[in-house]
Amino acid sequence: MTHAAVDQTRQADFPTEIDFDVKNLSGNERTERQQDKLHAATLFAQGRMQYRRRNFEQSLKHFQRAWRYDRSVVSITNELIPLAINLKRDTVAAQYAELALETGNLDPQTLGRIAVLLTKNQRYDGAIEAYQTLLASKPKNRVDDSFVAIHVEIARVSLLSGNAEMAASSHDIVRYTLEHRDQNLVSAATSKRLQGQGGVLYQMMIESYLQTKQYKKAQTAFDKLNTLYPQEVMNPLRLAKILTAQELFAEATTQLNRYFESKSTRGAATPYKLLIEINRQKIKDTTAANKASVLTLQGILVEQHDNHHLAFTLAELLANSAEDTDDYAAASHKIYRQFLPTQASPVGYRNILNSLLQEVAAEAPVTDSQAMEIAWILGNFYARERSFRSLAEDFTNQFKQHPELLKQLAKVTTAYAQQDEIPAATPLELKSFPGHTAAAIALLFALLEDWDQADTLFQIAINAAPNLTGQFYETWGLQAYSQDRIERAAELFNQAIKSDFVKQKATFHFFLAGAAYTLEDETTAIHNAKLAAELGATNPRLSSRLPWILYRSGNYEEAERLYGDLVEKFGKQTSNPAVAEVIQESKMILSNICHHLEKHEAAVEWLEQVLDDDPQHIGTLNDLGYLWADQNEHLARAKNMLEAAVHAQPENKSYRDSLGWAYYRLGDFQRARIELEKAAAGDSPDGVILDHLGDTFEQLGNIKRARELWKQAIEQFDPQRDVKLRKAAQDKLNKPTSSD
Repeated sequence: MTHAAVDQTRQADFPTEIDFDVKNLSGNERTERQQDKLHAATLFAQGRMQYRRRNFEQSLKHFQRAWRYDRSVVSITNELIPLAINLKRDTVAAQYAELALETGNLDPQTLGRIAVLLTKNQRYDGAIEAYQTLLASKPKNRVDDSFVAIHVEIARVSLLSGNAEMAASSHDIVRYTLEHRDQNLVSAATSKRLQGQGGVLYQMMIESYLQTKQYKKAQTAFDKLNTLYPQEVMNPLRLAKILTAQELFAEATTQLNRYFESKSTRGAATPYKLLIEINRQKIKDTTAANKASVLTLQGILVEQHDNHHLAFTLAELLANSAEDTDDYAAASHKIYRQFLPTQASPVGYRNILNSLLQEVAAEAPVTDSQAMEIAWILGNFYARERSFRSLAEDFTNQFKQHPELLKQLAKVTTAYAQQDEIPAATPLELKSFPGHTAAAIALLFALLEDWDQADTLFQIAINAAPNLTGQFYETWGLQAYSQDRIERAAELFNQAIKSDFVKQKATFHFFLAGAAYTLEDETTAIHNAKLAAELGATNPRLSSRLPWILYRSGNYEEAERLYGDLVEKFGKQTSNPAVAEVIQESKMILSNICHHLEKHEAAVEWLEQVLDDDPQHIGTLNDLGYLWADQNEHLARAKNMLEAAVHAQPENKSYRDSLGWAYYRLGDFQRARIELEKAAAGDSPDGVILDHLGDTFEQLGNIKRARELWKQAIEQFDPQRDVKLRKAAQDKLNKPTSSD
């Protein structure tokens, strides 16, 4: 069953292809495999021709298609990947690089290039496989420059992928090889080059050995690093980590103090967290250990008063230890108030907010100054992120428990935003702008579903900061939409469009079009979608709203034209992931549209284009496999594609239906029944699945069960949208049977 994306371009010119006679030279009808090989050879020849004409995009497309039809006809590594790289299609190149590894028989130069490409695209498993394959291709017992260089890269990529065991194993080989250079073919120049700037090779060795608890090897790597760079300021910290891992706490503390004396901040928060860890292991009493760490860190902060890594580590320790000493909470707040305005940190905001909320829970009544500071913290955070999602999972629950605090927040925020009134004794360091403060508290009330208070505060925010009207309306409207207050969201988007302060009106036309469509106001939806497309002509996502609405409304001809225009306009901007996503969605929807319009070849072509750039896209493998199965074409290839889709997502019932239908077309009715019954399991199965299952039972000779399923299918089909499907099922029911 097709399931092309429906949330989001003129029809593309399809490549001219040579039509081969379906019979081979002996007069026998060609097998599907033979036809595929001939088709691939034609595509490959066209790709070469386009390349000579310098039509590189078309050349790439033909090579991609030829490779899918017959992997032996085109070399991914010699033709396809280099061309994709030269066209700056790194994502495409990386996907085909991984596929190239499956084919084997790659030359060393190509393997090295693939490994670098995959590492760059963070496909670490594939990169490691490429390096290991390259290593296996080398003559046995030949230890030379490339041998050790490959192991260095395997170790580096393994660390990046989180595989410390593999990294340590390769580091063992590298270390031994470099130490016994007189016994192998590794040059002095290569040895020096591999050590890297600042001895990065030995730094990585230390890390891999520490993670695998091989402390003597870590110490050996450190000794080599320290010999090469004895004045390196980070060395005491590195040694302290090794010593701590071996529970040599006194020696570790001595090295940490050497690092602290340097006043370096290159270690970020690591040295201060290491100090806390040492004290907790050395001093078994947690309270005493925390006190010792606090005293040391406070002393260092006096000397390094602008070290925010140190400050935030200390503040977090104080906050987490506040139950041990009453003064700790106040000291933690003081640090956050000092550093958050200049060194914003989500963790810092979260910690001070949680701490203040705990204070509120312990005190009654809530003071105005407490409420004001909480409002400012939320205002600052909203100004940075426009949401509270990263504050805490139980963010709203924390406020639900404090109704008195919510009343105070509304009161002090209103007074601050309207009259600039600030409660006495409120610390001013985290003061946020009135508009942001009001919008933040409005969002809080919206999340708590107190929409009367939320609406009031959002309007106060707009009055306080008219220049931010668009931002506040977006938060306001989208929050309403997300909570199924669609009519209210539509009102808010309308108000934003009418505001003289809103500059990006295209975005609100986009939002309003979606809301109007949900409210079944097709006229308003289409009108605003057109305006979004006109005003946001350079934005493919904004331009996609109109064809999407037309598609969902059943206006397939116009939707096809507009989606075709969209692909034509933005289809070459594939280096931008956001644009590439819209184009991929558009092509999948175009296929669905063409399927509805009974343009079978066009429907197939759009899906082929998706697979050109993403040959393992599971949804497209399903959609194309289903189209072919439904048309009784390329059944062997369709079956393979659909089996891959089901293997990737075994719980997807649409994929199960597609695979079952492919088995049906192949005449394997028992396997078809198994897959279709899995697809039909559960409540309210799809009508198409029931129809397919009915056809299968008919072929298995169970006419009674087939008729039951066809009747159920008719009940599930939409009377307006599925007229043809309903009629086809009814025609089957109307056929006379042997029992009639």
